[in-house]
Amino acid sequence: MQLLAHLLEHSACTSHPCIQNELYRMNYKNEAYEEQVASYKQLLFQRLRALTPSPTAVVVELGSGCFPNAPYYAGWENVQVLGIEPDISKHAEAMSRAALFGLSLQILPTYAEHLPLDRECVLL
Repeated sequence: MQLLAHLLEHSACTSHPCIQNELYRMNYKNEAYEEQVASYKQLLFQRLRALTPSPTAVVVELGSGCFPNAPYYAGWENVQVLGIEPDISKHAEAMSRAALFGLSLQILPTYAEHLPLDRECVLL
């Protein structure tokens, strides 16, 4: 997996059959994983919504990736999602998924460890 990331980062072209095959396998694994955890995520997002005291909310997703959680925000009006995702190759798909579901998404291309937040102001 690290080798693939290195190749993608340092290669001008990802059209090589080996790389395309690995990308397909990774995407397939992600889809299979998402199918397996869908009911659990639905429950988690229902609980998150119930904990939100105001009609507007800002949700920070650490490692938001290609934004697979987009469907779970459906029906949650006035939610703003801040995605923390250092892998900029995932940003375009994440923004497309946000638009598909009518969501407000802002992505910061950084690592969670680099966020300028005081420990006292973050609830995990």
